[in-house]
Amino acid sequence: MKRIVYIVSAAIVILAAVFSLAYYINRPTRLSGDPWDYNLTQSDLSEGWQAVNSNIETAHDLIREGKPETEGLKSVHSIQFTHAMAVDVFDITSQVLLFNTAEAAETALAGEVLGDEWEPVQISQTVGDQAMVWRLKPLEDAPQQASYRVAFRFLNGVASLGVTGTNDNMRDESTALSYAQKVLSKMQTGARPEALSTLGNRPDLRGLLLTQDDLAAIDSSHGDQWIYNSLLAPGWTPNSAFENPDGMIRLGRLVGYQAWLIKPLSEDDLTPEATTQLFQQVTIFQSPESAQAVLEKMAGLESGAWAATPNVGEAAKGWTQMYQANSTSAGSGAVAATEISFRVGAYTGSIRVQSSPVTQSNVALAQAANELLANQLALALAANLKNAGK
Repeated sequence: MKRIVYIVSAAIVILAAVFSLAYYINRPTRLSGDPWDYNLTQSDLSEGWQAVNSNIETAHDLIREGKPETEGLKSVHSIQFTHAMAVDVFDITSQVLLFNTAEAAETALAGEVLGDEWEPVQISQTVGDQAMVWRLKPLEDAPQQASYRVAFRFLNGVASLGVTGTNDNMRDESTALSYAQKVLSKMQTGARPEALSTLGNRPDLRGLLLTQDDLAAIDSSHGDQWIYNSLLAPGWTPNSAFENPDGMIRLGRLVGYQAWLIKPLSEDDLTPEATTQLFQQVTIFQSPESAQAVLEKMAGLESGAWAATPNVGEAAKGWTQMYQANSTSAGSGAVAATEISFRVGAYTGSIRVQSSPVTQSNVALAQAANELLANQLALALAANLKNAGK
């Protein structure tokens, strides 16, 4: 009997060693992609949680806004969730920062300092490569409230998660650590989207979209102020996102990626020539023929097809129209919208831009400026697709 126990124990030890070795062989050496690839999402939480705040900041944004520069910082994604009916934990915040190097991330974590209202806590378990925990000191006006914050580093990423609840149900940092582990798990697996497997050896679509630096160089009307729409984080569009996935597969569609950007201008800068919303997307197909067949089916905007085909890529379609916008944050009036969809090889790309509301006397000016910018951006995106993989 003892011999059997020894054999089983030895087998367990060997298996543990094998799994440990496999992890370190396959362990990612660098976090790529974007911080929202790793951050908490609605699907990571139980029913009842709602996202109430979300924000994307890139190095481009931080420099433009004159914020203190953090060495090597690439981008940041922050999100907050609340649960109106919860009696234990009712607020969760999560922020993920990606740096160029692990050294830069380590320096940033070491410089993490909270206010005097926070006190450090001896961490009860390992999280990532380095971690720290703080507890909010008791508040006179909220004696039953408890808050904990965990900050950790994994490779070139830093995450900071905070939870707020009641003393009775959150007596230590374990709840905060459980959410930190969800983020760490995504980092450990490399947050490799299934889409990358679909692409095979084709270029990552995320690197083909126009960047904020590209937009600043192309858009002559405050182009340096384009920011990502934090309410609509850039994301993949797999065939499963459509009502008829099998139909998409039969059309030869592999996968797409899309992003929304906005230009939050001041009232003084809201001229008729200013474009304030941008949507861009890239889709890859099995063949140029498949891409062309889908392009020909694209309907674009509801109306306003261009009489003259836009000269973008190897084939293109364009739409432009004016419509009435009532009770918007920028006021009421007419809004110009322009879309250009095109094909380059086995890729299709789309650019859609929209102006802020303008008066009827400025309709022609707004539409002309909108169409010009749409064409310039489409040409730049088409150039990216032409050079993909080179």
